[in-house]
Amino acid sequence: MIIGVYGYIGAGKTSTCEYLQNKYHFTYLNADKIAKEIMQEPTVLLFLEQTFPGIVINGVLNRERLRKIIFTNPLANNKLNNYLWPKVNQQIITIINNNPNQKFLIEAIGLSTLALSFTTKIFITANKKNIITRINARDQQSSEQIEQLLKIQANFFKQIKPDYKVTTKKSLLELYQELDKIMEDILGDEQ
Repeated sequence: MIIGVYGYIGAGKTSTCEYLQNKYHFTYLNADKIAKEIMQEPTVLLFLEQTFPGIVINGVLNRERLRKIIFTNPLANNKLNNYLWPKVNQQIITIINNNPNQKFLIEAIGLSTLALSFTTKIFITANKKNIITRINARDQQSSEQIEQLLKIQANFFKQIKPDYKVTTKKSLLELYQELDKIMEDILGDEQ
């Protein structure tokens, strides 16, 4: 069983996945964390330096500078995604193939770029004001940068038809109750 969780930055994907992992004993793979690990590989750093000059200094990726570029430039975002996501996809497939008896929960904004057969896809969203507030608090990004990133992400989501849509509000308890209903539907008697 492979459940894909995707949605806007700051919508509550990680909270969703951590809850499902703990309560329903899924193996949780966060594609963004895998991507960050891959971005430390020498060949990837070389690609980043050649594609975005000045982004790697003394072998160290300047994540803040990269974030600004990909938050504000859709073409740069596409270039990075086209290079990086096949590598992320391969790593996830390797993990799944090496653990055939596990149930997997995969969090990925770019869910549509992963060559996987998902049992279920859950879209996590929130109203724009809540997303901007959460990201401002967490990442100290400007509202303009966040708005631009939300537009870029919206293009990813057009290609994916979710099986379930969850709109997060303020209460984690409400989120968990909604997730429990979804899991009851997905798992049925397997719970």
